[in-house]
Amino acid sequence: MNPKKIQLTALCLGLLAANFACAEKMLDSQKLIPNLNSALTALKAQTSLPAIFPTQIPKNPTLTTFYIYIDPTLLSSTGYTISIDSTSTCKGAHYCQVGALTINTTGQPQIYKDMNGNVLTKTINLTPTQQASYTPGHAMGDYWAPMLEWRQGAYFYHLNWQVRDQKALVNTALSLKPYAAPLK
Repeated sequence: MNPKKIQLTALCLGLLAANFACAEKMLDSQKLIPNLNSALTALKAQTSLPAIFPTQIPKNPTLTTFYIYIDPTLLSSTGYTISIDSTSTCKGAHYCQVGALTINTTGQPQIYKDMNGNVLTKTINLTPTQQASYTPGHAMGDYWAPMLEWRQGAYFYHLNWQVRDQKALVNTALSLKPYAAPLK
């Protein structure tokens, strides 16, 4: 084998190993999303479902502020979707969305496959008693962020986020808490 190819292969493997060894840092969602409290307060006023959101979200290497968008067309008595976007004008569009959380009273985890029919989704343990379906980020005519889906009690959860590793997505899911308005 060519020595330059060996060096390049070693460099690539080293970078790949470093990427997997470094867990993504989690940050306080209220510090990164300026209007989070007001948006979740408005959500609570518009649905009988609990307003739930992660208290910790993965740090993004290029963004210091995120924007929340709750699509009124996806808000009902049976569910809602909260989009976290990279710009204030994104409004949940796939191309500028950092992540999204959907909570619904209906639904079950799905099995996702790649273009060749290979199963991408696998079952993981969120906690010792709670399983979830994890689908890694993948290209399918577009890039689809890693996602977790699970049913817990009366609710079905779908969480997707632009992250490098499964652990960051699991940590985001584990930080989901019902919203309580801050004391004044």
